[in-house]
Amino acid sequence: MRGTNKILVEEVIEKLRRIDIDGETMQYIIEKLGMEDQILRQLTLSNLQSDAYDLFPDRSGIGDKELKSLLWRFFKRIIKNLNNEKRTNKRAVNTKDSTNN
Repeated sequence: MRGTNKILVEEVIEKLRRIDIDGETMQYIIEKLGMEDQILRQLTLSNLQSDAYDLFPDRSGIGDKELKSLLWRFFKRIIKNLNNEKRTNKRAVNTKDSTNN
């Protein structure tokens, strides 16, 4: 995040705090911005990373770099499966819509 952008972001955050935003409203904002998938990916990856560190404190000789690489490959596979599922669901909806017409 850079200079002016950072100032604007901080102003937006402060406004959200002032209105005491709840999770449902934040979700609505994220959906309106079209950022659901990006947020999901970022949260999933950060949670996978912290969970992996908790689950494997000694990591059996695996360094941070290797662990991050493994997590990233695992995460990409999850996203690929989610995207395939979305496409399948869209096709099913389109097929259903076309049979109803």
